[in-house]
Amino acid sequence: MPTPGPRMLTALLCALLGLTGLARLAPVAALQGQNGPAQPTLSRPYNDLYLPLVMNVVSGHPFPTDVPLPTPTATHTRRPTITPTETATATDTPTPSLTPSQTATPTASLTLAPGVTPSITLTPTVTRTPTVTRTPSPTLTPTPVGRVVVVSQAAFVSPASRQVTVVGEIRNDSGLAIENIVVTITLLRDDLLPIGSGTAEVFAPRLGPGQRAPFRLVTEQPDEYDSATATVTGWTWTTGSALPPLALPTRTYRAGGSDNTLFGLIANSTAAPISQVRVVAVYRDGPGNVVNVVDSGIGAASPYGLTLNPAQTSPFRAPLGSGPTPGAPEYLVLYAPVASSAPAPLATRAVRSETSANHADVFGEVQNTTVGPVREVQIIAVFYNEADQVVNAAWVWASQNADRVLNPSQAAPFQVSLDGPTATAWRRYTLQTFHRPAPAPLPTGVSVENPTFQVSLDYQTLDLRGSLVNGSTATLHRPRLVVTFLKNGLVQYTFSEYVEVAEGLAPGARVDYALRHNLPRDVGPTLTGVEVSYAVDFQP
Repeated sequence: MPTPGPRMLTALLCALLGLTGLARLAPVAALQGQNGPAQPTLSRPYNDLYLPLVMNVVSGHPFPTDVPLPTPTATHTRRPTITPTETATATDTPTPSLTPSQTATPTASLTLAPGVTPSITLTPTVTRTPTVTRTPSPTLTPTPVGRVVVVSQAAFVSPASRQVTVVGEIRNDSGLAIENIVVTITLLRDDLLPIGSGTAEVFAPRLGPGQRAPFRLVTEQPDEYDSATATVTGWTWTTGSALPPLALPTRTYRAGGSDNTLFGLIANSTAAPISQVRVVAVYRDGPGNVVNVVDSGIGAASPYGLTLNPAQTSPFRAPLGSGPTPGAPEYLVLYAPVASSAPAPLATRAVRSETSANHADVFGEVQNTTVGPVREVQIIAVFYNEADQVVNAAWVWASQNADRVLNPSQAAPFQVSLDGPTATAWRRYTLQTFHRPAPAPLPTGVSVENPTFQVSLDYQTLDLRGSLVNGSTATLHRPRLVVTFLKNGLVQYTFSEYVEVAEGLAPGARVDYALRHNLPRDVGPTLTGVEVSYAVDFQP
């Protein structure tokens, strides 16, 4: 090996001093911790002059073995990581190529020798985002955070009707009361693909925080139906409060067999009149999950419902269908407050009951005892067993016609019928009436002339003949003959038949009628020695 000349010795010395200068940079420690052992720091500070390294070994002073050094060249291009690329040329008088600097960031920033590849990627310079002082904004009332969740659900299929029933229960986990709750039911195939959807009925007009409510959907069964899922898809916040709860039903009874119905009484336990009373029965399994929900409909299964004054009662009936009914149900009573009180009940008279195998009838008349005309007259019968439980309930329109208007003091017949196992299980019954005021009385002066009737020899049919005479000032539309048979002052049987009048019966006109009525079984033999009452039901 040739003896190093002055130029080479100078280069070696500068290389050694450049390496020790790098060792005193604080950020290098982090890099050395990953690439090899740390180099000793000079006890006396040296300038940060950086000179290119030109050898791997200086006699008596080895460089770290994990830092490869490039082959020395007279001129080369250096690639620093912080500043644009500069070209450093080795000369007899070393020229500083770069002044290393430290950044205020904890990320190490280092200029490596030409050709040295770092083992980690370093961020050359981090630009700090200045802290922005925000102007405080007015405090807003936050929207309540929470959810309305489905806590249980079940589904079953009624084979006879091919209907799917999906039931369950939701809970208000938000911090405010909610209303207008929407529960969406999705029907699925066995591969969980949806094949239909619908909106369930939620049996609660309003839910407070933490409160629960059952839901139910009954729909046709699709051909590929396998399962169903329920999701709460909407609601609105409300500041309103829930209505006071009604007292739970009393004198409840579950009829079996073909009846398969819940019966009972519900009372208005509030201090104001209420309407649209609806009894909901919820069945749960052992862990408390909802498995079935049934309800009574409005009132005593009435399409118009009843208005109940304080302390007034009404029967209810809730068909159970084919769903599961484990144990005793939980009852939920829905209602709506109304401004007007219920009208005073009308009087019933000439009442008689009759029973046979799996059938019962209650006949009678209802009289308008008010000072004005009334309409939509309902007669509701409640039947009790020996334990004073409600074993059945039924209702009818007076004269079997919802449009029937009764003028003051006028009477109309009714017939309430029962069929099924509970038809003969009762020991007593009560009657109550409900009606609405009519806007105007019926025109008077319509009469029946020369009425006759004839029962067939086999007691299956009844022939009636006579004439309708319109002595009023209005044209009669859809006139109906109402016939009531009485014996010893009690109603034995009642029915009605329409009389054909194509364009209506004009004032002063008359029409002859010949009607045939089919008699129920065992009724014909009773229609001997009876009195017959005729009335005309019509629309003006």
